[in-house]
Amino acid sequence: SLPLSLLQQFKVHKKSAGESNTLAKAAPEDITLNCRDCNAEFPFSAGEQEFYLSKGWENQPTRCTECKNAKKARFGEESGGGGGAGPVCYAFQKGECTRGDGCRFSHA
Repeated sequence: SLPLSLLQQFKVHKKSAGESNTLAKAAPEDITLNCRDCNAEFPFSAGEQEFYLSKGWENQPTRCTECKNAKKARFGEESGGGGGAGPVCYAFQKGECTRGDGCRFSHA
């Protein structure tokens, strides 16, 4: 244990009733954001904000639902050369794919 003279040097800060962690307990409110692709306004609801916080995500969404879905569709259709069957299996192109029909990439 520390000597009393040393303990007396420390200041103890106590919170008053009005200071109790307002930042951590503040309820999120609905906010309006602008889409980075189409610049349309879209809501970022309090429920979505709580979900983001529960996942540990610190950034807000940057795209509206329509643009987010369009981006996902574009990403899924890119195949690196045509065909539209999804991403190409590079191991298959080199003759090294061992997954056969279980491979999630296109063997075209």
